[in-house]
Amino acid sequence: MYGIDYWAALFKARTWEEMKAMAAGNEYLQEAAHTIYEVNSDRVIREQCIRRREYDNQMNYYRTTIV
Repeated sequence: MYGIDYWAALFKARTWEEMKAMAAGNEYLQEAAHTIYEVNSDRVIREQCIRRREYDNQMNYYRTTIV
């Protein structure tokens, strides 16, 4: 009734193309997909997240190796 299954599918999409295809025909889903794309396309933030994940992985490796 509320289209929750469409929203769930939108957030489970693995590619931008898949997300765009799911949102086609629904203005609210299209706006959400566009917003998600804009938020995730900031290069600086994406690079910081990648560096943080690499740091966490390296620290976990050191903890398990040293202990």
